[in-house]
Amino acid sequence: MEDLAQFSCLLSAFGIGVWYWDSLENQIHWDKGMVTLFGVEAESIVHSHDSWLQILHPDDRHRCGEEYSNFLQGNAAWETRFRLVKSDGTTRYIWATGRVLKSKDGRPQTICVLNFDVTRTAELEAQSIATSTKVAHLLEAIGVGIWESDLVRHQLHLDDTMYKLYGLKREDCPDGFEANKKAIHAEDRDQILNGTMQRLIAGDNRFDGEFRVIHPDGQIRSLATKMLTERNELGTPLRMSGANYDITELRTAEHQLRQIMAAIHKAAIVVKTDKHGLIIEANDKFCELSGYDRHEVIGKTHRLVNSGRHPAKFFKGLWSQISAGKTWTGEICNRSKNGSEYWVQTVITPL
Repeated sequence: MEDLAQFSCLLSAFGIGVWYWDSLENQIHWDKGMVTLFGVEAESIVHSHDSWLQILHPDDRHRCGEEYSNFLQGNAAWETRFRLVKSDGTTRYIWATGRVLKSKDGRPQTICVLNFDVTRTAELEAQSIATSTKVAHLLEAIGVGIWESDLVRHQLHLDDTMYKLYGLKREDCPDGFEANKKAIHAEDRDQILNGTMQRLIAGDNRFDGEFRVIHPDGQIRSLATKMLTERNELGTPLRMSGANYDITELRTAEHQLRQIMAAIHKAAIVVKTDKHGLIIEANDKFCELSGYDRHEVIGKTHRLVNSGRHPAKFFKGLWSQISAGKTWTGEICNRSKNGSEYWVQTVITPL
């Protein structure tokens, strides 16, 4: 026991408290480190298990009591964290680890338990959990689902928003892989699942994707996903995580816009120029009316079709207006390649 006492003095210098139970004396001994950690007067300590429990936070007493009982029976090593309420009313978090030394006949002979103050660690954990909770609520509010895949254990976890995006209920399909199989459109499944594995093998650590899902009611939705991969020092992929969000309305709007633009291109002249007035795009209608092939107009200005009917101040005013960021509307007379004139009702919008 002399060696143990010397050892406890050394640990006390590092802010570690030690208590031990000697079967010969049938008494619990606290060292100076324990007195400091628990904030009690040395002479007030009653060397018993019950007195130790009374110092603990009321919400932790029952659990710690059961853990200690299992510890004494040799059912498990003792490693636990608990709160204690000091005499000044402050609460501290203590991490304890203990071992039982038994006699040859299997009876407990000596118990030694080390105690560390881990309050700062507990506070940082609480802050981290609070931040994670806020982030999770924010992502849920904007409809972003989070998933994480353990590639070593072959496990896939989907958060609640992912299930909403899939149109599934967790209780009906708790396995993440099965949820993927049920939800992802059959035509996209190979691309998003096997394609992901191929990119992993190729060494990609970050990539984006897009796929469709089918809800149980037959509704088809489009989802975008962003994925990150974590690897070990040998480059072996260990984990993947990602965020998914619904882009159905965006893709619908893009489709409608393409339809509108297709109708405009059939009915009207559409020409795009750079800021210097050089033509960079011209649709079929422009080529049809002007008589020029597309390769003849790209890189040229509208002087190519200038009829000469409008004075210089006409175009000066036009350029002055669109240079100010305003839309110009009016009628312009152009001349085609064969020399004939044609009038166009024109709208020029600066981008």
